Amino acid sequence: MRFSSSDKTLGNFAPSEEATMARYSKTGVRGLHRGPDGRLHIDLRWREPSTGEARRYTERLPTGIAAAAAKQRAREILSAAFAGGFDPKRQTPRRLGEALDDYEKWAVVHRPLTIKSRKSLSKILRDGFGDIKLDDISPFHVERFKRARTVEEAKPATINRAVAQLKHLLGLAASWGWMMPEKARAVRAVKLLKEGAGRVRYLLDDEEKRLFAEIPKGIRPLVLTALMSGMRLGEIVSLRKDAVDVRARLITLTRTKSGKVRRLPINDALSCVLELAISISPSLCEYVFISRLGKRYSRDAVTRIFHRAVVRAEIQDLRFHDLRHDYATRLRRKGVGIDAIAELLGHSNLAVTQRYAHIEMNVLREAVAGFDRRPNLSAIAEPLPAGDSDAAQKAK
Repeated sequence: MRFSSSDKTLGNFAPSEEATMARYSKTGVRGLHRGPDGRLHIDLRWREPSTGEARRYTERLPTGIAAAAAKQRAREILSAAFAGGFDPKRQTPRRLGEALDDYEKWAVVHRPLTIKSRKSLSKILRDGFGDIKLDDISPFHVERFKRARTVEEAKPATINRAVAQLKHLLGLAASWGWMMPEKARAVRAVKLLKEGAGRVRYLLDDEEKRLFAEIPKGIRPLVLTALMSGMRLGEIVSLRKDAVDVRARLITLTRTKSGKVRRLPINDALSCVLELAISISPSLCEYVFISRLGKRYSRDAVTRIFHRAVVRAEIQDLRFHDLRHDYATRLRRKGVGIDAIAELLGHSNLAVTQRYAHIEMNVLREAVAGFDRRPNLSAIAEPLPAGDSDAAQKAK
């Protein structure tokens, strides 16, 4: 059976006319069929686009794999084969190390802003679990990993991030047919460690004045953008001109930590900052914030410059990410609801927003000060004299 470029199962790849499949399947995807035992199988045959060499790939998918996941797996293999990027000798990842390698490649495309932290967590998982088989990972192994990391005095938040990445990986592995779905579900049900209230730091009035006295002019627009938008540093340095609509007063972020599109309103002050940065940036450059060398800033470079300014300003324990805390705190002071703050910060979990947008004690005092209604003291019974048993009996 031949394929044509109009075949919908091939995605964006146009196969050669010599490409043929082993058999037609009633699953609706060529090369994917269900065997006599009821299990789904992949049986693909094609000719290498460059050499014309006949190739074949077979795979018996795990029991219980969803039909949609099996179809997606078959389509990915077929598309890669016709694009010349599939090696039949490269089997489905069966061990954690191989799976983490593929997971990092997935993150480069789908979660580009988090790839650095994901690689760091992958190293922690490799060291903690070894090259274990995916299907052998159980809740016991996860609990043992948590205990070992606790003994090493790792913070609960650090341990939780590693476990969360493992859960995410195994969820994807199950949907891609790399492991048994029921085993992935068992591991994903493991609870995370209880964390503390979390770090909360924002700028005091005198600290803000001292900080801007030391911040170099080159990164002042970045710092102001962080203070007035709550954007992450990675989002700011990678902000493109076409993502800023000054006329509509809107920033559209597509490359976010969560992978979801986020839209931020622009106020008058931030509009002036962005217009100035765009006017300074070369016309052929796609980024808003550009260094003196004509290149966009890196996260590490901005972090170093900001840290030096903090030291010169004699401010203790302040990081660039704390400007995001400051943004949420100022919104909370104005009475903005937690759900609105979560939307602006790009949080999917309100519990995370609660840590950033805490309510200060002075705000709480002002809130209760409004309740100035005095009680009717005459309606309150006087206390009985101590040791007066007769009065107590009469009261009964």
